Amino acid sequence: MAMAFLLLILSQLGRVGSAPSAGLSLLQRQKDDVVRRLTIDAADFVPIDGGIGRVCRGANATDNMDSYYEQFSTISLEECMDICRNRSDCKGIEFMETEQTRCEVWIRPAGINFTRGASASFMCLRFVPTVLVDPSSDTLECKQVLQIQRDDRWTPDSTETFCKNGTPPGSARDYSAAWFQEHCALSCSEQAVEPIGPMCPSCCRIVGAAESLLGGSSCNYISHNCCCTPGVSQEIHCIDGSSLCPHHPGGGGDTSGSYQPSRQIPTVTDVIPGFATTRYPGLPGIPYVNSEDDAAGHDILPHKMGVGERLKMGLTVAMGALTPVTIGFMTMPASAWFSTDTILESPEQFATFRKSHLAGHVTDTLPVVVDNPRRFRDTEYATAVWFHEIVARSVVAFNAPLAFAKIKSTDIDDVSEELDHRVAVDTSMYWLDLRDMDINPPQSEQGRRTKYAVGAVVLLKFEETAEGKRLYPTAIRLGIRFKDGSLHKSVFVHGESTDSAWRFALLGAACSFSQVAVAILHIFAYHVQGANFQQQFYNNLSPQHRLHNALRDWTQYTAEFNTQVLTNKMPLAAFPYHNIDMDQHFFLPVFAGWERLARRFPYYKLLPSVYLAEHGIDKQEFSSATDWDLLPIAKYQVACEQAAARFIGKLVDYYYTTDIEVQNDVQLQQFVTAMQDPSRGNVQVTPSGEVSTPDELKHFLTVYMYGTIVHGGARMRQYTFQGTLVPNFIASFMNPELILTGDASEYSLSQMMKAMPDTRILGHMSQFTAIFEDVPPLKSAFPHGTIDRSVLPYDCGVLNNIWLDTLATLREIFAEGYYFKSPASDISQWPRNQEA
Repeated sequence: MAMAFLLLILSQLGRVGSAPSAGLSLLQRQKDDVVRRLTIDAADFVPIDGGIGRVCRGANATDNMDSYYEQFSTISLEECMDICRNRSDCKGIEFMETEQTRCEVWIRPAGINFTRGASASFMCLRFVPTVLVDPSSDTLECKQVLQIQRDDRWTPDSTETFCKNGTPPGSARDYSAAWFQEHCALSCSEQAVEPIGPMCPSCCRIVGAAESLLGGSSCNYISHNCCCTPGVSQEIHCIDGSSLCPHHPGGGGDTSGSYQPSRQIPTVTDVIPGFATTRYPGLPGIPYVNSEDDAAGHDILPHKMGVGERLKMGLTVAMGALTPVTIGFMTMPASAWFSTDTILESPEQFATFRKSHLAGHVTDTLPVVVDNPRRFRDTEYATAVWFHEIVARSVVAFNAPLAFAKIKSTDIDDVSEELDHRVAVDTSMYWLDLRDMDINPPQSEQGRRTKYAVGAVVLLKFEETAEGKRLYPTAIRLGIRFKDGSLHKSVFVHGESTDSAWRFALLGAACSFSQVAVAILHIFAYHVQGANFQQQFYNNLSPQHRLHNALRDWTQYTAEFNTQVLTNKMPLAAFPYHNIDMDQHFFLPVFAGWERLARRFPYYKLLPSVYLAEHGIDKQEFSSATDWDLLPIAKYQVACEQAAARFIGKLVDYYYTTDIEVQNDVQLQQFVTAMQDPSRGNVQVTPSGEVSTPDELKHFLTVYMYGTIVHGGARMRQYTFQGTLVPNFIASFMNPELILTGDASEYSLSQMMKAMPDTRILGHMSQFTAIFEDVPPLKSAFPHGTIDRSVLPYDCGVLNNIWLDTLATLREIFAEGYYFKSPASDISQWPRNQEA
């Protein structure tokens, strides 16, 4: 398959495609080569010898007869390509972009067989028209030749090398690498063309095939002078001195011996005896990683910027320091106003807390796509937008699908009873099970208003409207637990309850979803699982292990975040489960929710393709104008899973070619054992509980990589800004009066505002969100908002190829957006690790 290339814009070639400087290191030059080949975006044009900085030649590097090509003046590369496509005799193009572009359409019958180095404004591309190839025909017979460098000489390890100009030399040692480059290629059948370069074993293309030679299944690209076949078990040293990745099968990386670090990363119960997690035996392992220690000597701390420093920066952005805020007749510094327990007078005032008080901040320019104040006053509008804005387009990493399901026949009695049998429940409907908050007691601190958790059950059904099909909430059960342990529940029904009571119920259900989604769905699926994986990863894989080398950049930071939250060093102060003074009593409902999810969705099921299917969430039913447009979060998650599976699939295929290699990898098997040990990881990593084949290894690693990718999306403003506006995101309920009164009364706007977060809670929410919107990620996948050398994390061309292929896909996913189209500056926020 042709790789999805990204940087077709030729105006950037001067920066991205410039010739390598003599002062650059070998690795930098190698990475530049890899990046430059991503500047072409056409499945039927293949870069020759890297494409950029090359001019086309005929039989050798100096063969450039005028009859070989016709010259045109064109405006763009695409126009030059179109001229070639429209000619039956076109073999490829040479394109030059300067102040006057030039297009050479090559028509030499024997094609373009060589290139020659030139400035970065030139490129040479082979034209491969898309035709159907009969897979049953014997269209390709390349004889593999592995050529190894010895003392600046290239020696074939078989007799299958043929020369274009004469017979093979009597002694290969008598000829330099340059001679082989000039004269030798592999032996291929007449139905195949020559390889990309003489030094590439078995890299031939079927004439007319659409598959790209670069990055295709027949060749792993390293630089324009070197590539290798999959499965080759010997390092091939390329002309420029670079080599295959370390720890390739047979090429290094000891996997036969066990590994014991000098000091293991401990669990939280090792450090804090009697920690409340011991009450929940089904919980996955939770490590203790504190910024005050060295995390057992591993590089998994946010060393570039500690959690405390990030909180201070978020505080500065969110609170606006001394910026004056005027409400009514009162003016005070924003930080002072946010520190009071002031009840807002109208829903319009909520915007103050999501508008930065720093001049020129990005939130000043973001579009408003939902009229949030209207949702406090307009019943039908609030009903129509509730599911799409609260759940379907929720902050991406909230992971709503874990709590959202289609009604099964076994659910009908349970849901009906929760709704006091006031509505008929059937299997065409859907529901949100948010009852985890039912057991959470109210929380108050001295001199401050009480924060309440809200448990909920929300019943939804599809209805046809003038705007098309939409999923509407039709009945809501809200519940609040009081300090005496009693649980009070009220049921609200659309069309039966008073309009104001129904609008209030929608606010209560939004609060319930915010509380469950943050502390339970999100932290369980990403932070708990990610930190568990990281702990066992570092405790069982040595730094020399092939998977450690390949995945280390994606296994950092989350464990430390968990420790900060659980030990109250990074408090979730806006929520009713704030772990005040290490009083774990308030966190017990969260632990209980994690255990419930762990039993329903063990580690190996934490992929959207699995839990969407188990919950009966079908793409066809949630697609109207486009795929998944009624549940965009599912579209996003499925796309991220596919990207993760692609990355891990290529990685495992590169390192493990047989079942035996997986089974004999002692450190890998110790890693798997630790993950499943009840006293350590306490999770099931695959359906079988074993990792004995490459496919099982792919599943095990894809779950983790998916969590890393989808969690990274939560850092981007397009996913956090609208999603954290009230009433989309309500951290705590502040007054239970409306739930106690029920659904038959009318409620004023003032009564509703009393139940909403006050200025102190909104200040905590603003700070919480500012950490993601305004504090740069520790390691960004797009440091400059685009693909350049800085995005390449490896010291190895093959792994960089695998990552770049995935990165290209991710950039397309992130650019789609759910609230607005993201500019490059926002896409660049996506981190390449499970950072908080």
